[in-house]
Amino acid sequence: MNASAVASDLMTRAGKPAFITFHTVPRHLPVQSQKEGRYIARDVDMVTVRQIGATDSVVFEVDGWLAQNKIEVSNGRLPKEHADLYATSYERWKSGQEIPLEGTPIKTWPVISPAQVEALVRVGLRTVEDLASLNDEGLRKIGMGAVELRQKAKAWMAAAQDKGKLTQDMTALQRTNEQLHNTVATLTAKMEALQAEMKATKKTKGRKRAEEPDQDISASDLIDE
Repeated sequence: MNASAVASDLMTRAGKPAFITFHTVPRHLPVQSQKEGRYIARDVDMVTVRQIGATDSVVFEVDGWLAQNKIEVSNGRLPKEHADLYATSYERWKSGQEIPLEGTPIKTWPVISPAQVEALVRVGLRTVEDLASLNDEGLRKIGMGAVELRQKAKAWMAAAQDKGKLTQDMTALQRTNEQLHNTVATLTAKMEALQAEMKATKKTKGRKRAEEPDQDISASDLIDE
């Protein structure tokens, strides 16, 4: 597969973003070198692009690569989020920062040995998510034990997702409990206010009855005329 075909294949894959690394190379400027009578060169930023789990890669000059990415996005051949991630990664690399990872880094995954970490990193796997979704071609590049490693990654991710769902459920339950608590508190306050109002009304009526003059009842009032 030639470089053009590799580049086209990398551009059109709509799955996970490609694995990219940046480096700087000197580019000889022969005209200026001849004019000055000494070697003159300028630094050029380059990017190596490789699909996750693949061995084929292609190298681009960064400026042209980023410009081409915009064209591929407008043509619908490259997801915009991938192009944005590549551009952000380059900016972070230029500023001396690590290229951000999407997922759980393989290097900090506690369920495999240092030797297994090194074997996975060597084939371009940087996250547990990359390993869990690795195809059969990628497994062959890892070699013995690759299937078991992929299964571990899948099981680990499933457990993490279950834990995340449990956390969400607990949060929702806590929110419901808080709402119920607030509702009970509101009803209690209304009931107390109503009871206070009823007591005040009863006291007022009692005072009125006490203030009314007593009327003597005569025998004529009890006997029909």
